[in-house]
Amino acid sequence: MSMDRQQLARAIDVGRTSTLNCFETTKDIAGIAADIADDDPRGPMFRNHFLNDSIVFKVVESTVVRGKRNYGVETLIYFPYNHENIYEGGDSILVSDRRRAEKLHHKCGLDPNDESRAADYDWDNSMLEMVDTLPTLDPFLMKCKAQQTGIEDQLNPAYFNITLEEWNRIQKPIRLKIEALVRKALGLGREDAGAKIEEHVSKFLKKIWEARDIDGIEDFVHSMDMPPERAPELFFAWKAICYYQVQFTEVEPSLRKLFAWVGDPKKSLPADMGGLRYEVQDQIRRELKMLRARLRENYLNI
Repeated sequence: MSMDRQQLARAIDVGRTSTLNCFETTKDIAGIAADIADDDPRGPMFRNHFLNDSIVFKVVESTVVRGKRNYGVETLIYFPYNHENIYEGGDSILVSDRRRAEKLHHKCGLDPNDESRAADYDWDNSMLEMVDTLPTLDPFLMKCKAQQTGIEDQLNPAYFNITLEEWNRIQKPIRLKIEALVRKALGLGREDAGAKIEEHVSKFLKKIWEARDIDGIEDFVHSMDMPPERAPELFFAWKAICYYQVQFTEVEPSLRKLFAWVGDPKKSLPADMGGLRYEVQDQIRRELKMLRARLRENYLNI
């Protein structure tokens, strides 16, 4: 997957939603450990130093099928040629590439046949696959996935980059949304209360939040018509959907202001519009019309 330098710079600098800069995080971990004589055994995310010097992207791919635009998300590992200037370009490998093992062997020396490094090989591949299962690289979802897979204590907190205050702020409305789903599935309303009912709801909420297994809630999974083997994956998806609902609710007022500004000719057109040449005015109007159409399309897709 090729990018020009401008696209590459935008992808690197866009933020944690779609970019995990392992290279910078690895440097930060090493710097903190040196400053405080840290003996924390949790080091960089990968065992392979080439992967620790890489940058992970979530890349949106769009295709038009029968007149309808479809979107997919790919995980791309980018290896800069020059770490002094990571914007100069580099090699890249898609995690979904069927030849990933071969390419990682060539690029990073990851050898599936090296029995002496088998544990490192398995760990690094499990990290790539864990990241690949996520729709985005939001710190909240990264931490949730690490909790689900039971490796949170083995990863340096720098990879989550989320404060306890922020975690609790995001977690609370998500738990409320999941609780509402649980109560509805169990045939309980908000007015149904009592110690036993609350204990029952809490047990289900805990299992769904952890999204690891269905022990003790098999009947609930059956009532929801879920394949038992896919239930933990679907529980995690519930949590992710609730997370994005919360995020969207927070940005919606700003989006409404943006849409109102773009849709108002008095505000979105240049103040000196009347003094511009006719062809320039025409170009501005055409570009604004296309921008409104794209915003409308993207909003509907979201």
